[in-house]
Amino acid sequence: MRADPEKSTLDTTRIAGIGAVFVVFALLLAFLSLSLFAQPASAVPNGLISADTRVDGQEVTVVAEDAPRAEEVLRLAEDGWARVDRIFETSPPEQVLIFVLPDSEYDRIQPAPMTRGFATYGGYRIYLKSGSVDQEVVTHELTHIFLGHEVRSGLEVPDWFNEGLAQYVSGARAPTLQLIYEMSAGNMLSLEELGKVDALHDGNRQIASVEGLAIVQFLVQDFGEDRLWQLLARLGDASSFEDALTSTYGYSNLELNQRWMAYADDAYSLFSPSALRAYVTLVIGGLALIGAAIWLIRRTQLIYAGEERLRDEEVVAARAAENHIRMVERSSAAAVDAEQRQLNVGPPERRELPPGEQE
Repeated sequence: MRADPEKSTLDTTRIAGIGAVFVVFALLLAFLSLSLFAQPASAVPNGLISADTRVDGQEVTVVAEDAPRAEEVLRLAEDGWARVDRIFETSPPEQVLIFVLPDSEYDRIQPAPMTRGFATYGGYRIYLKSGSVDQEVVTHELTHIFLGHEVRSGLEVPDWFNEGLAQYVSGARAPTLQLIYEMSAGNMLSLEELGKVDALHDGNRQIASVEGLAIVQFLVQDFGEDRLWQLLARLGDASSFEDALTSTYGYSNLELNQRWMAYADDAYSLFSPSALRAYVTLVIGGLALIGAAIWLIRRTQLIYAGEERLRDEEVVAARAAENHIRMVERSSAAAVDAEQRQLNVGPPERRELPPGEQE
């Protein structure tokens, strides 16, 4: 008894369709390299905080739903603090308080959608989404806290630098595919235009994070990392961010912007080395996904074939068992019949002899 060929073909087609959908979805995720970075906030959100387990460290206190989670985040915060503290000349004078909130509660109070955490810029509080906590986001938010205490009171730092610096210090990777898209679409902003973007409320707020990291990387690549730390130090007494930028790099805002746009054109054009590497990575990833889908389809076919062979073997075994049972029944019946015939015959009759005659 074999499976219906039409059913097997239909099942295989369905599996192939599911595999194809999986591959397309994975490729879309690869293209959709959006920058969902954490954001700074200037105010403490209102509302009750359900997290109530407090673990104190030397510089940081963590409040979470349970002690193991609080201890875990405290270790991340201590590692992040050690990294950030070496960069800035000024440390927060008070202990930083980190709230690790359930995802639903965090979503209710976050200052902008699709964030993993936010900090009170120039304050002492950090709010993290529990399901998204890692070393990168903790270090990112600590950088916002440190930067807020480093700059001169009243000096405004553009969001692109605030976000770009936090991503650079935390080791975030630049979203190359999105930068290539923005460059090819003519959406890359000049430093002056980017300085007006609000990373929390503008419709194009994500460009502050995406392009901000790319600009910080450009400054490091062209001028060295030490210049970046010098810029941070100058923000403590500069009259404006633009003045600190000019005195650090020796270029006017316009000249530095021209260098940035030339760098972006070379780094993120459709045929730039970064783009070619991204294409190769995308193709390899796509081929790997296609290979995985083919393997899944083939594996499913083998499983179906194995089930058919198993059913055949089961049928043969069942028939053999049935024949054996019939043979046993026949043998039993034959034995019973023979015994019955013997009983029906009875003992042999004795012949009567005349009187006086002996056998």
